[in-house]
Amino acid sequence: MTHAPADFFPFNIERDSVFLAFYGALSIFAIQAVYRQATRTRNAPLENRPITSSRLFTNGTMPTAEACEAIAMIRDGANRISEWLIAVALAEGWLARPSHAAFELDTTRALESGPQKTYRDRLAAIAGSETGALISTDVIVYTALLVARNEERTIREKLIRLHLLPDPSEQRSLSYGFWATALAIAGIAAVRWWRNVSMHRPVGFLSLEMLFAMAATAIAYDRVVSRPTGRVAGYLRMLEETTADMRRDVRAGLRVDPLEVGLAVAIEGIGVISDVEAFRLLLPGSLAVEPGDGAGDGAGDGAGDGAGDVRAQCAPPRADVP
Repeated sequence: MTHAPADFFPFNIERDSVFLAFYGALSIFAIQAVYRQATRTRNAPLENRPITSSRLFTNGTMPTAEACEAIAMIRDGANRISEWLIAVALAEGWLARPSHAAFELDTTRALESGPQKTYRDRLAAIAGSETGALISTDVIVYTALLVARNEERTIREKLIRLHLLPDPSEQRSLSYGFWATALAIAGIAAVRWWRNVSMHRPVGFLSLEMLFAMAATAIAYDRVVSRPTGRVAGYLRMLEETTADMRRDVRAGLRVDPLEVGLAVAIEGIGVISDVEAFRLLLPGSLAVEPGDGAGDGAGDGAGDGAGDVRAQCAPPRADVP
């Protein structure tokens, strides 16, 4: 008989319903075990070191410009950083829009060394160093993306060194456990599936349960391996709660301080200021969104691009800036 090689426990469980219950319980146990072990491994380097020791994310204080940029990177990578660059530039006033077709660059204002200065210097190199030089909307967006991509790489490397983002080698080692779990779950189901087919038994529910188990393993992998550490995710959730009133005031145009505007955009995206009269006339056309768009995303989700997504209007090829 073709099913003889698999005629042993648990594959020879007579009733399919009993095997499905056994397989489901085994899958849940295996996924939870590898998830908890991976979580402990991810958070182990930070057990004796509070998140405030990084001087990047400090509970109870207003995030610095550097922290806002890091929050933007965690939220949506270079795309959100580019939105943050443009929003802060407009809020600080060294970038203005005297006409619908172009922006005016003020090169006389002193800026501290950092991404904003890098952004202005690149714009000045394109438009000329004289104050009042006009720059097109496409150049504003494109240059912001180029600067943001280099900033993303620098910030990511720093967060990895601080154990706030997963290291590529750590990701690979953690992924082995998830791959082994997925293969074991799929292998058990495949043997039972082959046995049922050889005995002319139905395999529909078994196939569905195996797919659900694979999906659950993939979700667990994404939550623990691909995202920031639990402490960073917790900090971002806390920040969302404590800045809710501030972000509402920014959305209503009651607060236009560059740091507050930058934080609101870092958390929610450029849509948070799209309805503010002071910014609606200044935002590049490729960034302006309709009311209600550009809603914020969940902690570490990286979603919420909405109509405010820079890439929707200006998506140059991914390449590092020389």
